[in-house]
Amino acid sequence: MAQLPLSKAESQENTTAVVIMAAAILAIATGIHTLGGLLSDIRLAEVNIVRSEYGATHDKISTTADTGAEKRNKIQDNVDALRRKLEARKNENSTRATRAVDRANDKARQRQSNLEGLSNKH
Repeated sequence: MAQLPLSKAESQENTTAVVIMAAAILAIATGIHTLGGLLSDIRLAEVNIVRSEYGATHDKISTTADTGAEKRNKIQDNVDALRRKLEARKNENSTRATRAVDRANDKARQRQSNLEGLSNKH
């Protein structure tokens, strides 16, 4: 059976599906890049906290070691929470993109079936 050329609407739907997939991939990549920058900023903040807290006398250094560790733990908890959010967002974007592509493919199959039905009648 000969393949009929795509109509303008079908071509636009295919283009839309590709754009949605590209947007999802870009969103995932941007999220990963943003997390990398955030981790870098947090690391710099940790260094600054350590520098500011340990620039004192020996007694103060030994007492601030505990609070420094607590702050690092809190920062690590925040980083872990951000990683979980990023992973959830990445999964959500991937699911949305997959659904959009599935819908576009279903529509394309339906149109192809309709065109085949019309060509069989003539």
